[in-house]
Formats: sequence, structure tokens, C-alpha cells
Amino acid sequence: MNVNEAVRNAWNKVVEDFKEDCKHGRGYYWNEEVLRLSFFKHILAQDIGIKWFTADAERWIWKNTYRPDLEVMFEVDGETEVCVFEFKFWGSLASWREAWDRLIKYKDAIYFDRGYFLAIGPSNRVEEFPKEVKKMDGYEVKALIHGMTWREAYGLAPRIVIARKLASATLNMPLQVSEAFGLVTTMPKDYVILFDVGSREDKLLLVLGFHLELDTEKWEELEKRLRDADFKEYVYFDWETLAFQPCDTFEGHVLLKELEMTTYPENIRKVKECLTRLQPILNKLKPTLTIR
Repeated sequence: MNVNEAVRNAWNKVVEDFKEDCKHGRGYYWNEEVLRLSFFKHILAQDIGIKWFTADAERWIWKNTYRPDLEVMFEVDGETEVCVFEFKFWGSLASWREAWDRLIKYKDAIYFDRGYFLAIGPSNRVEEFPKEVKKMDGYEVKALIHGMTWREAYGLAPRIVIARKLASATLNMPLQVSEAFGLVTTMPKDYVILFDVGSREDKLLLVLGFHLELDTEKWEELEKRLRDADFKEYVYFDWETLAFQPCDTFEGHVLLKELEMTTYPENIRKVKECLTRLQPILNKLKPTLTIR
């Protein structure tokens, strides 16, 4: 078995693992580090000799410093080949191109024989990179990319994972997760923002709750500011059903938005728009509402 066959076989196994996890709603637990570990597990299982390996080692190439994701020295028929790998898992197209460009620059390091760009992400990314091997003075670079739609990858994710991802994608604030209640929340102080997947079977509720001791006049002023910003749906937490229920009067909790159970870009946009309208109302309260 040669190096290209070993890498291709290992990559195919990685893709199989990811697709299988997506079928069972576990795709959300993957990230770039999991991708790298999965590949390394499968490359070790190939019928090819490995002399040494390293990850994130600092390298100097023409006065520039790099930290390749993975380096492996293979042994084939008594000869050695050193391969360098860069991994990407979703993320921006710009970051993918930066990783590809780094692989090209590694040709100036005389100790690398091959470079591989291994990535999983949006299906339209596949066309952004060469399908053929790029050869440069004894150094070869190859892109192996598995493209999937967002729905294919994450359509069956556990609801609490969707809530955590949506909160992380929209808020730049410390978060806490309560799987028992189906809640992901900011750290409560004067107020708390809740991403609730426990109250409804098919909807994610974005809820604002207050932890303030205010006199009647100040509560009325706060309620007016909320209504002026079109936050008019009041809820309370029912400890019998362990779910938020609608109510007619303001008792400290407001339903900000009812959302689909996804982390699609459209859903992220809706949350950010809602939180942006909320910011002026909470500008004197703690913690500071910080939106990504």
C-alpha cells in the first residue's frame, strides 16, 4: 500500500464515521479536533508503516512560523515519506483558503514530501479547491473534501445541543446548560436570557427573565419599554409541567421569540435581530448583553 492509498482509505473511514453520527444526531459533537483524531485513528489502522508523527509542532520556513495540524512519516518499501496535514471542519471559506495556502507554502520546507487538505463542510466548498494533485518540484498537495448540506449534517441533532449552538452563535457571554430542564441560559444577575427547548416539542423559545427588586412604578416603566419594543407576550415557569406557559400579566418573564428547532443561518439572524432590539432596554443592567 502506498501513502496516497493509505490516506484515501483513512479519509473514507472518517467520512463514514461522520455520516453515521449524523444519522443518529451526533454530528453536532464533531469539531476540527475530533476530525483530526478520527483521521489519525484510521491512518494507524492502515497496512503501512509509520516511523513517527507530531501535531501542532512549531516550524520555521523562510523566517515564517507555522504549526501544521499533523505530520506523519510513513515507511514504504524501506523508503520514507513525510506528509503534512491541515484539517478544517465547517468554518469560513476564508479560513479554508488560508489552510490551503499554508500547505502550498510548506513546499519550501525540504523535509515535506506531500501535503493534504482534509475538510468537511458545506457542499458548495468542494468546487472551490482543485480536484487533482498539485505538483511542485517534488512536493505534492491534495485536497480531500466531503461536502454536506447543513440539514444532512445536523438535522437530527439533540434539542439541547441545538439550543447550545444557537446561544453560542448569537451571544458572546458565559453560558450554562441545564439538560434536565432543556435550557441554555446566560449567567443570571439582573436578568437572564433563556434558550428553551423543554417547553415545546417542536419549537425553541427565546425567553427573557428578570431578577430585580423594583417598586411598582419601575416595573411599569420596564414593562412599557418592553411593549414599545414589541415584546408583549408574557410567560411564567410552571413548576408542575416544568415548562413556560403563557400568561396575561407581566410577572418577570417575556417570550422574546418562538423559533424553529435549528441553527440555520436564518434562525441565527432572527435571534440576533431580536437581541439587538433588546439591548437598549437592558443597557443599565448586568451582565452586559453582548451579541456576536
